[in-house]
Amino acid sequence: MKRFISSAIGLMMLALAPAAAETQPYDFSTTLEGGQTIYLKVTDAGAKTVAVCNQTGNRHYSGITQNAYESASLKPTGALVIPQKVTDNGTTYTVTAIDTMAFCGCGSLTSVTLPETIKNIRAAAFMETYLTTGATIDIPASVERIEEWAFRGANIASVTGCEGVQFLDEYAFLYCSITEISLPAIVELDGYALKTTSSGSLKKVELGANLTTIGYAAFDNQTNLETFICNATSVPSGSSNWYGNSKPANATLWVPKSADQTVLNTYKTNANWTFFAAYQEIGDVVKEYCYIEVSTTGSGTVSIDGAKAASGSKRAVEKGTSASISFEPAAGYEIGSVTLGGEDITEKLSGTGYTISSLDANTQLSVSFVKSVYTVRVAVEGSGAVLDHKFYYGEVFRLAISADDGVTIDGVTVDGNAHSTSLNFSVYKSHDVVISLTKSGGTKSAAVTAESNVRCWSADGSVVVSCPDGISSISLIDLGGRTVSTAAQHGTIGTIALPQGMRAGIVRISKADGSICTVKRRF
Repeated sequence: MKRFISSAIGLMMLALAPAAAETQPYDFSTTLEGGQTIYLKVTDAGAKTVAVCNQTGNRHYSGITQNAYESASLKPTGALVIPQKVTDNGTTYTVTAIDTMAFCGCGSLTSVTLPETIKNIRAAAFMETYLTTGATIDIPASVERIEEWAFRGANIASVTGCEGVQFLDEYAFLYCSITEISLPAIVELDGYALKTTSSGSLKKVELGANLTTIGYAAFDNQTNLETFICNATSVPSGSSNWYGNSKPANATLWVPKSADQTVLNTYKTNANWTFFAAYQEIGDVVKEYCYIEVSTTGSGTVSIDGAKAASGSKRAVEKGTSASISFEPAAGYEIGSVTLGGEDITEKLSGTGYTISSLDANTQLSVSFVKSVYTVRVAVEGSGAVLDHKFYYGEVFRLAISADDGVTIDGVTVDGNAHSTSLNFSVYKSHDVVISLTKSGGTKSAAVTAESNVRCWSADGSVVVSCPDGISSISLIDLGGRTVSTAAQHGTIGTIALPQGMRAGIVRISKADGSICTVKRRF
């Protein structure tokens, strides 16, 4: 008897095993009027709510789009109309969500109609459905959240509805070509929430008064934006880089009207919102604007009416009004030239600024910032010798002074301040160096050797040499020992042309007393 019972239990276990293996990730399925089958799972038995889910239960959507259904034949195709109510075994349920990956990879869908009862469209719900190009998706007012990647690659060109959406998660419409969207109830935009095509398709965005947070790169690459309406009276918090890789610098920002334009000025002066081309209060008559397109070279910044304008950006100025432009060179730079509308206005600048009295047409502003050049002038008292050295900002000046026989160095000053006979300092402005000598009957003069770099400023640059008792001749020798050029001169200063492209060599100096000295230097 015991043996019989044991065998019976064993058979029972074998019989139950297949049933356990066939457990499904959904609770039931239903066939729609269009002939498609959708799968559902109960989310709240008491409230009788269900979510539309996929057939396999797979929720790993990152890069995986084909295993939401066991075979392609099970995927719904054509025009999909999801009902508000579904019935199973006599119980009627309300559809309140589209679950993760519910229709992910259903590439033969042509359109989707969502019920007015759903609250959530979950992650990757319609990812890579490839709806008919130019498709419109209507988001019912009941939807409160659209999760990450929900419509990634769904070929959507237009989004309507969205009246109740409070949370929009990252990449919700990635690779869609929507040109405008209105989110009147939005509270939080996640990072990359409104990143669409790689070049940015959005032209108009309207965000509601309840907006509190905008995440990192929420509007990544949306450089084609023309109208940005933000109904929040306080500047939304979140990432300082909410605009992503490129700022929507040619858009007009519209904000709520307030006394004395308080809200408008709050946005205009917030460092994270200063790049818009124009600012306007909601409800005002649309103003007519002219644009100043900015182009800069070198290091420096341009500001128009107090707002910085990066190179390549445009700044809007109300037509017929004035515009104040200021230029701020970076350290070691200065304003080289400024052209406005093709006219050189460099000589018309007032300090580092310029005012356009009335702007009546679009114009281009081109500014070049060039490296500042400073002069260190070395003068030898009693000989008349003067030698000018040119330096860029921050370059190092070096000068070593030694006295010949019969000569005493009485002193060295830099800008009137006493200094030692060995000078070494970085140049951030022009300086005057004065060397005082006294001869005591010797036959040789003082030798003054500048150790600083000599620059080749142009194709016809030159080497300048100074000696108190004059120069008989100068030869320029390359590092291979060949004489490149010579110049016979007399007096205290000699100059020799520096051949184009020559960067280093030896200067051989013959002085009037017959002595010769050589200085190796880089030009």
